[in-house]
Amino acid sequence: ITIGSDDPPDFLKEIGIKSGIYHLFVISGIHIVFLILFFKILFIPFQKINNTHPKIFPILLLSVLWFYAFLCGFKIPVTRAVTMTSFYFIFEIIGRKIKPIKSIILACFLFLLFNPYNIYSISFLLSFLSTAGILLISEKIKLRKNLVTTSLISTILAQLFILPILFYNFGYFYPAGIIN
Repeated sequence: ITIGSDDPPDFLKEIGIKSGIYHLFVISGIHIVFLILFFKILFIPFQKINNTHPKIFPILLLSVLWFYAFLCGFKIPVTRAVTMTSFYFIFEIIGRKIKPIKSIILACFLFLLFNPYNIYSISFLLSFLSTAGILLISEKIKLRKNLVTTSLISTILAQLFILPILFYNFGYFYPAGIIN
């Protein structure tokens, strides 16, 4: 799971699909967030250096994230997450802000520019549509209530946006995945 292995044991794959948590076996945005949090915690003792040289942390983190994407074989979900995060850090380095929705649009544009056939990839569709669903709707309803409510609403939004892809390609949807 750490580097995005494509071959989990069949029993684990089946349990993951039926429980709706199989997406946790695919390296994606949540894993990138955990990696960033790990490095932010790791950098706490160096806060003074980071305060005097605020570009060091984003540059170092960009290097680590792209190395991690390399270790994972540049699979679409991890590369999407790293690309979106890269836009955030690049804009931070140049002293500007970027909205997450603009970041996903730029990432999508780059993916399709480098390989237009990505549009036919189930992984591409699931990764971009689920993230876009969360970003588009959550921006409108201002998800800031509490962690449980935010997580539940985000999960439902992601599921709604990918539901047609799931039915068309796999023929099923397990509602337990929302709760899990």
